[in-house]
Amino acid sequence: MKKSLLPYLILLCAVTLTASLVADKLPPRGMLGLLGSQQVNDQGMEITQVAPNSTASALGLKVGDRLTKLNGQKITSFSDLISAMNPLRAGSEINVVITRGEESLALVGKLQARPQETSEDFNVIADVVDVGNNRLRSYIYQPKGLKNNEKRPAVFYIQGYTCSSVDWGSLPQLTIRQLFADITKAGYVVYRVEKFGVGDSLGDKQCSEIDFTTELSGFHAALAELKKLPYVDAEQIHIFGHSLGGLYAPLVAQKAPVKSIMVYGTVVKPWYDYLLDIYSEQALLFGTDKQEAANNRKLIQPLIDAWLNSQRDLKDIQQDPKLKDALASNLIPINGDQIFHRHYSFFRDQNQYDFKSVWESLNTPTLAIHGEYDIQAINDQWTKDLVNSVNKKNKKLAKSVIIPKTEHALMTYPSRAALMDAMANGQNNVANPGEHYTDATLKVVLNWLKDLK
Repeated sequence: MKKSLLPYLILLCAVTLTASLVADKLPPRGMLGLLGSQQVNDQGMEITQVAPNSTASALGLKVGDRLTKLNGQKITSFSDLISAMNPLRAGSEINVVITRGEESLALVGKLQARPQETSEDFNVIADVVDVGNNRLRSYIYQPKGLKNNEKRPAVFYIQGYTCSSVDWGSLPQLTIRQLFADITKAGYVVYRVEKFGVGDSLGDKQCSEIDFTTELSGFHAALAELKKLPYVDAEQIHIFGHSLGGLYAPLVAQKAPVKSIMVYGTVVKPWYDYLLDIYSEQALLFGTDKQEAANNRKLIQPLIDAWLNSQRDLKDIQQDPKLKDALASNLIPINGDQIFHRHYSFFRDQNQYDFKSVWESLNTPTLAIHGEYDIQAINDQWTKDLVNSVNKKNKKLAKSVIIPKTEHALMTYPSRAALMDAMANGQNNVANPGEHYTDATLKVVLNWLKDLK
């Protein structure tokens, strides 16, 4: 029996706008206020959580409902929902069709605005990054009480591979938000930017339709804007790349040097090799039998090779009789032109990069951070690969830190078994981590930044 393994691949007291032009050109997105299953289901996306005082709750949506259409667009998964929501702004009319038990219901309402992020401890500023015909929303945590002409060091956060928004207004307990809030309280400016077409961003490009290099251009442009901020010391900018953001980080620094790079839970090897490890090594962490994992790897390898190491159209690959069994196994989640919730060209493009050589080319202090229980990164071999690459020229530039009992989203568990139980029971909640979020990662980051002063 073959298991369907979906890899864990692996964010003023009021929000202000830097200028009225920004407000005019980037009106705020609305928020539906629900979570749903990532599993593709032709019967509709199952709603797993409804936020109170949200558009979803006002419409009368309930946990267990199946959302089948939104403004006429068929919804089969949470990724479909994100795509359908992308063009909508606060105040837009929203029409949903749901199935509740045996009954089909059509509901109509107005889309509510996202909650604006605020803080009593620092200013939260919404800004904009221009990239060709696109305007990307950026967010800045600015320490309070800056003197005239005072410049502070900054941390540029680069997020992981999904098309999720980095608008954290409705997620006050999100682990990554807590981390960067505390870094700002320590005196640093913290900066982040949305991807193309995500959040308030506008333009002719959409995250779900672009490749890796196009997405990279947004981060290049964002760093250039960060360096222009009058209260930022352009010579003291540090990049923090999380998950796939750890692959963007060295490429951004290669084009525009920074003070240091920190990466958490990423990879160095080619993406092709990493995906094979997903089926042969990561699968074991989820209890897959060793022989079954080996069989799955052998079965899926030709399909991954055709996808990542060729220029074949996805439809052509899907019609290849030699790949029939691999496709039928559903070990690779294909939904239209999407694989792992990104356009199939995204990871193909990424696979063309030689990240080992990129790291070797840098002359930048680098910190590789790994959580002991990080399932997405699989194990800490990537930290050794990274440190060896960076230190090939200078043995003192890079180092690694292993944070005990910590997983990919910065949460800590008493044992790996406890983490696996939490994941199996849906209790591994990055948006509401409770006591599982600690200051372990914060201490590592602040110690690194302090040592570089």
